[in-house]
Amino acid sequence: TSERGEISGELGYRRADGNSGDPTTAERSTLIILKSGIRAAVLHRGELRLDTETYTQALSGIQGYPSSVLTDNHEGKRGVVWTISFNYGLSRTLLLNMTINGRHSDNRPGRLFARSEMTAEF
Repeated sequence: TSERGEISGELGYRRADGNSGDPTTAERSTLIILKSGIRAAVLHRGELRLDTETYTQALSGIQGYPSSVLTDNHEGKRGVVWTISFNYGLSRTLLLNMTINGRHSDNRPGRLFARSEMTAEF
């Protein structure tokens, strides 16, 4: 971490069991997640961020479509979720924020979402 930027990383493991009551037919999810993040100062009053989450998931005992609680809202067997954001202070009272989010998995089409806003203080 510094005034100019930051690099971060995280490795996670999650195991979840469904509420079927019968252990022989219980739904299970095992999830391994690798997260990374980069933050960099841009120009004098700006900041650029990139956050990614890559995952692999093993599912067993699934009847139909797995619940988002069981899978922690991760689709398919593998995928990536990412965000790019840019924040810039145009002046002391005017702030510009732009964000693009993406979500891709092996069992669904990719999804993109973009948002921008300008905030004024007066």
